[in-house]
Amino acid sequence: MTCRATTPEDLPTVEEWYDFHRSAQLPLGLIPPTGVMVEDDVGPCAVLYYYLYLGVGICRVEWPISRPGLSLAQAGECFAFAVQAVEAAIKDLEGGYGVLVADTLPGIARVMERHGFQRADSSQKITMMKGIN
Repeated sequence: MTCRATTPEDLPTVEEWYDFHRSAQLPLGLIPPTGVMVEDDVGPCAVLYYYLYLGVGICRVEWPISRPGLSLAQAGECFAFAVQAVEAAIKDLEGGYGVLVADTLPGIARVMERHGFQRADSSQKITMMKGIN
């Protein structure tokens, strides 16, 4: 597997994958310019975007999406590789980014724990969004 920075040209592929996995449309206006695309022998297989919080050294990973047809084990391997790539990308940035944060479903949280993530809060949260006009 290899990993590279995402480009705007990746968005149609990511949108197609998102449509396959979820019933809602991918909110393209919320996708940050920072992300990593994992590729295997077939081509792109997973993407992980991230937001950098200025002044506090926190990086939030979001929008993990995999190519349709991957097994859970394959997708998990791709996302573990993507997290390592994000860590490498932010490690030496000005601002001292030293913490990755993610909101996820309970089942995925258990997998993330195997890759070094810790639960920051045991209560269930619901992610809310509000557009500002």
